[in-house]
Amino acid sequence: MSLQIQQSAKRRKKETWWDWAVWIDGPTNELDRVREVEYRLHSSFPQPLQRITSRPTKFRLESSGWGEFLIRARLTLDDQSEIQLERWLQLSGEQGPARTTKSSGATGKSVFISHSTADADIARRLVSRLREKGIEAFEPNQLPPNVPWEHALQRWLKVADLMIIVVSGRASAWLDQELDSFRPTGKPLLVVNFLGPNWNVPPGLQTSEAVFIKPDENPDTITDQIADRVGSMLRTATAQ
Repeated sequence: MSLQIQQSAKRRKKETWWDWAVWIDGPTNELDRVREVEYRLHSSFPQPLQRITSRPTKFRLESSGWGEFLIRARLTLDDQSEIQLERWLQLSGEQGPARTTKSSGATGKSVFISHSTADADIARRLVSRLREKGIEAFEPNQLPPNVPWEHALQRWLKVADLMIIVVSGRASAWLDQELDSFRPTGKPLLVVNFLGPNWNVPPGLQTSEAVFIKPDENPDTITDQIADRVGSMLRTATAQ
């Protein structure tokens, strides 16, 4: 059979959230034999298994999110035989033949940035810089207003390969909850410290890596320094 998973994706205006859809495409006679499609999404989704039986829509599944991942589909045919398909969901607005590998510019790594309102500007700059290096990055201000905050936070922290905590004064009000969710993953954590080496580090962060930043440094220099450290930490974690 020549059936494939096809997709579409559209980025929401001024947001990092994407609306996407996948469906099964191929010759009409082959599609007519399909009775059910079970899509397996990333484990961070509340319901990662989705069963679709609508032949008129080509077994279309619609959802939304912020990151790319491998979608698997199990097709059950009219004779109860099964076909396994897979496709890498690309959040680029493009359609095309199925792929199982990521685009060459992406590292496949993602980072969550915890920060207070006072550090929102440096967080936005850091998101842009990390994405230029092929590292997906997310920070709380990117969350669409219609998405439940705690649910999205748990999803981000579950799939992130590294967590950055930016500290220039009072920490984020959500920091304790973010740390409680991220620590059990055993993944690396980087503290970006604008307060100097004499800062009284909270007990929960004393074993974390840290980078000290002078507040009067050029913002581009700051983001380059942090991005380089993040890249180094991710490479080390991958090699272990």
